[in-house]
Amino acid sequence: MTLDDLKAPWMAEVLAADRAPSLDDVRAEIARVRRDTRMRDTWLILPLVAVAGLAAFFNWWARDAVSLQSRVGVLSIVVLAVVVTFVLLNARRAIAPDEWTLRARLEREIERLSKQVSLLLNVGYWLLLPMFLVIVISSGMGQYERTGSYLPGAMGWKLLGAYVVIAVLAYWLCRREVTRRYAPLLDRLKELHSDLVGREGRRG
Repeated sequence: MTLDDLKAPWMAEVLAADRAPSLDDVRAEIARVRRDTRMRDTWLILPLVAVAGLAAFFNWWARDAVSLQSRVGVLSIVVLAVVVTFVLLNARRAIAPDEWTLRARLEREIERLSKQVSLLLNVGYWLLLPMFLVIVISSGMGQYERTGSYLPGAMGWKLLGAYVVIAVLAYWLCRREVTRRYAPLLDRLKELHSDLVGREGRRG
């Protein structure tokens, strides 16, 4: 169930005629957010699952003898892929009842968008920090197998430095996306919901 079928109820029950263009803008932006969210999730989940699968195959099943270090490195990548996939898919689910009332459908959209806002604001906890730890663990395990030391070599330090720069940029971009796109849209949905609740109260 989407908001595509809400134009007529909104026009009749919530909005005056002179606010119709605003409704069209909200519906179009919600559709864009949903499309972009699916695309973002796809481009995060598929590479992580592919890397986890390749790491498990070449560093575990395809080898006759698997060291403890290889097991730890592979498991860290697999756990990261599972956790990130769960977080992303869970953020797209709505707990609010899927009813055929305008108010219920608005509340579901507000819940979904609120989850996306929380997801982006907390990207450091569920993605950036865990990915940093996986890079440290997997590169450290590989370094130990090659040299007998867990300390990263020159290439390892460059990799960590590059990741820190990318992580800071990603953190900033996520917060900018919330400020410039998600938060204003969420405010508009809440305003529509408040208008509807107020009208229902006056009718009651």
